[in-house]
Amino acid sequence: MSVVPDQAYSVTLDVIRKTPIPISDAANIQLGREQVDAIVDYAEHLSLFKVGGAEFQATTRQANNFLKQSVTYNMRISAAACAAFSASEQSQRQKSSIPRRLETSAVGVGSLKIDPDAGN
Repeated sequence: MSVVPDQAYSVTLDVIRKTPIPISDAANIQLGREQVDAIVDYAEHLSLFKVGGAEFQATTRQANNFLKQSVTYNMRISAAACAAFSASEQSQRQKSSIPRRLETSAVGVGSLKIDPDAGN
Protein backbone atom coordinates (compact mmCIF):
# COMPACT_ATOMS: atom_id res chain seq x y z
CA MET A 1 0.00 0.00 0.00
CA SER A 2 1.44 3.38 -0.97
CA VAL A 3 1.21 6.55 1.05
CA VAL A 4 -0.79 9.39 -0.46
CA PRO A 5 1.55 12.29 -1.36
CA ASP A 6 1.24 15.26 0.98
CA GLN A 7 2.83 17.78 -1.39
CA ALA A 8 4.14 18.13 -4.93
CA TYR A 9 7.25 16.09 -5.68
CA SER A 10 9.57 16.09 -8.66
CA VAL A 11 11.41 13.27 -10.39
CA THR A 12 14.71 13.41 -12.24
CA LEU A 13 15.38 10.71 -14.82
CA ASP A 14 18.52 9.69 -16.70
CA VAL A 15 17.24 8.47 -20.03
CA ILE A 16 19.24 6.75 -22.74
CA ARG A 17 17.66 6.93 -26.15
CA LYS A 18 18.41 4.85 -29.20
CA THR A 19 21.45 5.93 -31.15
CA PRO A 20 20.51 7.80 -34.31
CA ILE A 21 21.71 6.12 -37.50
CA PRO A 22 23.47 8.48 -39.94
CA ILE A 23 21.53 9.05 -43.15
CA SER A 24 24.56 9.80 -45.31
CA ASP A 25 28.34 9.44 -45.16
CA ALA A 26 28.64 13.18 -44.50
CA ALA A 27 26.35 13.08 -41.42
CA ASN A 28 27.88 13.81 -38.02
CA ILE A 29 27.90 11.30 -35.16
CA GLN A 30 27.86 12.68 -31.64
CA LEU A 31 30.55 11.17 -29.44
CA GLY A 32 31.94 12.03 -26.07
CA ARG A 33 35.54 13.20 -25.95
CA GLU A 34 36.44 10.13 -23.89
CA GLN A 35 35.30 7.87 -26.75
CA VAL A 36 37.07 9.53 -29.69
CA ASP A 37 40.61 8.35 -28.85
CA ALA A 38 39.48 4.75 -28.34
CA ILE A 39 37.60 4.70 -31.66
CA VAL A 40 40.55 6.20 -33.56
CA ASP A 41 42.89 3.63 -31.96
CA TYR A 42 40.65 0.75 -33.00
CA ALA A 43 40.24 2.16 -36.51
CA GLU A 44 44.03 2.25 -36.85
CA HIS A 45 44.24 -1.35 -35.60
CA LEU A 46 41.64 -2.50 -38.14
CA SER A 47 43.29 -0.58 -40.99
CA LEU A 48 46.60 -2.37 -40.38
CA PHE A 49 44.98 -5.83 -40.48
CA LYS A 50 45.92 -6.42 -44.13
CA VAL A 51 49.45 -5.14 -43.56
CA GLY A 52 50.03 -7.77 -40.90
CA GLY A 53 53.41 -8.43 -39.34
CA ALA A 54 55.02 -6.13 -36.80
CA GLU A 55 52.92 -3.12 -37.78
CA PHE A 56 49.70 -4.96 -36.96
CA GLN A 57 51.12 -6.44 -33.74
CA ALA A 58 52.16 -2.95 -32.62
CA THR A 59 48.50 -1.87 -32.59
CA THR A 60 47.20 -4.67 -30.32
CA ARG A 61 47.59 -2.42 -27.30
CA GLN A 62 45.37 0.17 -29.00
CA ALA A 63 42.75 -2.50 -29.71
CA ASN A 64 42.89 -3.64 -26.08
CA ASN A 65 42.42 -0.05 -24.91
CA PHE A 66 39.33 0.21 -27.13
CA LEU A 67 37.88 -3.02 -25.74
CA LYS A 68 38.61 -1.97 -22.16
CA GLN A 69 36.91 1.40 -22.69
CA SER A 70 33.94 -0.36 -24.32
CA VAL A 71 33.54 -2.77 -21.41
CA THR A 72 33.72 0.10 -18.93
CA TYR A 73 31.05 2.02 -20.86
CA ASN A 74 28.80 -1.04 -21.01
CA MET A 75 29.20 -1.59 -17.26
CA ARG A 76 28.03 2.00 -16.64
CA ILE A 77 25.04 1.47 -18.91
CA SER A 78 24.20 -1.82 -17.13
CA ALA A 79 24.42 -0.17 -13.71
CA ALA A 80 21.99 2.52 -14.84
CA ALA A 81 19.67 -0.10 -16.35
CA CYS A 82 19.35 -1.93 -13.00
CA ALA A 83 17.70 1.16 -11.55
CA ALA A 84 15.33 1.33 -14.51
CA PHE A 85 14.32 -2.33 -14.09
CA SER A 86 13.59 -1.92 -10.39
CA ALA A 87 11.40 1.12 -11.12
CA SER A 88 9.58 -0.84 -13.81
CA GLU A 89 8.99 -3.76 -11.44
CA GLN A 90 7.63 -1.36 -8.82
CA SER A 91 5.16 0.15 -11.28
CA GLN A 92 3.98 -3.32 -12.29
CA ARG A 93 3.42 -4.27 -8.62
CA GLN A 94 1.51 -1.02 -8.12
CA LYS A 95 -0.57 -1.66 -11.25
CA SER A 96 -1.74 -5.02 -9.90
CA SER A 97 -2.58 -3.64 -6.45
CA ILE A 98 -4.59 -0.61 -7.63
CA PRO A 99 -7.68 -1.56 -9.66
CA ARG A 100 -8.60 0.63 -12.62
CA ARG A 101 -12.31 0.36 -11.81
CA LEU A 102 -14.12 -0.21 -8.56
CA GLU A 103 -16.99 -2.56 -7.79
CA THR A 104 -20.27 -0.97 -8.79
CA SER A 105 -23.95 -1.77 -8.56
CA ALA A 106 -26.80 -0.45 -10.67
CA VAL A 107 -30.55 -0.94 -10.56
CA GLY A 108 -31.45 -4.12 -12.38
CA VAL A 109 -27.86 -5.19 -12.91
CA GLY A 110 -26.90 -6.25 -9.42
CA SER A 111 -23.35 -6.30 -8.21
CA LEU A 112 -20.79 -6.13 -10.98
CA LYS A 113 -17.12 -6.89 -10.34
CA ILE A 114 -14.64 -5.88 -13.00
CA ASP A 115 -11.32 -7.66 -13.08
CA PRO A 116 -8.51 -5.23 -14.05
CA ASP A 117 -6.37 -8.07 -15.42
CA ALA A 118 -9.13 -9.31 -17.74
CA GLY A 119 -8.82 -6.26 -20.01
CA ASN A 120 -12.36 -4.90 -19.34
